[in-house]
Amino acid sequence: MNIFTILTGGTIGSKINNDGFIANGSETAYRIIEMYNKKYSESGCTFTTQEPYNILSENITADNILHLADTVRSAVNTKKYDGIIITHGTDTLQYSAALLSYMLGDAKLPIVLVSSAYILDDDRANGLINFNAAVNFIKSKTGTGVYVSYRNEYINNAEEDLESATIHAGTRLQPPVPYSSDIYSVKDSWFAKYSKGKIMLNPDYNHVTGAKHSMLGFYHDYTLTPYSSQILYINPYVGMDLPNIYYGVKAILFGSYHSGTICVDEKLKKFTEEASAKDIPMFITGLSENCSVYKTVNEYHRFGITPLKESAAISQYCKLWLAASNNQNIKNIMSESMADDHIIPPPKA
Repeated sequence: MNIFTILTGGTIGSKINNDGFIANGSETAYRIIEMYNKKYSESGCTFTTQEPYNILSENITADNILHLADTVRSAVNTKKYDGIIITHGTDTLQYSAALLSYMLGDAKLPIVLVSSAYILDDDRANGLINFNAAVNFIKSKTGTGVYVSYRNEYINNAEEDLESATIHAGTRLQPPVPYSSDIYSVKDSWFAKYSKGKIMLNPDYNHVTGAKHSMLGFYHDYTLTPYSSQILYINPYVGMDLPNIYYGVKAILFGSYHSGTICVDEKLKKFTEEASAKDIPMFITGLSENCSVYKTVNEYHRFGITPLKESAAISQYCKLWLAASNNQNIKNIMSESMADDHIIPPPKA
């Protein structure tokens, strides 16, 4: 089993320096491979490694994402590997997973991002568990495209396998939970679980929707603007005022409260009228397909805000960023985007 491993830094590639701060470095980036080979010496795996950059993931940029995508694409094109593992920090894991899914989602092999809640030498670290689950997922040949392998910190079932982990589709990840490194899929729509040496697929996962990954043109050379200033991303809070719609905005994305609602008042009405006059499409995440809706939902829908139901907010933001960067027709793309892992078609030549 030949696995290409891309090392990018993050906590999984860090250590605590003499000053007491956690810091990344090339000398610790390869620690995960050493630990895996020592514990699982009979795995039959050969790892080829590359380190395109080494950063703490909170510092990731558009250039880093593009470099990472190029590294993955080059490895896939060699046709030498059974799968790819990317070590990554937890802070921005959801963003990289979503962007790579939309750019490389129809790769004919599994691409799995792994991270660690603590540095690898900390007894609480889950990095090796996540890495081992990723290896076994690749071995199982049960999925292609982009995934995340992760074991949450608090497991209530005392009998659960201590090496178990969950495999998430790259576009279905919830935003980070405050004060926690735990990872969840939207509406618990995980792809598979690794437990007791076996990969078990989620019988409730929508594999028909997942098959839409094949819509992407893997060989297309995407770009990503340095900043997502073309997307006005607005998250609600009590007492908020709506921002000005500055020049260059191509789309507006609203977050919502847990029931898919936002404050509907005269300020929103005025704001949406201005956006409509400028032909700027507006979208909102957080509304469920199967729940009763509040009156406010009908009102903001009447104002021209389109709900993106059952979708991950971060993946929808990343999709809009990528679409705007490549001058794609945002209205057409998002109208087809009612499924949370719908893939952006490649831009027309």
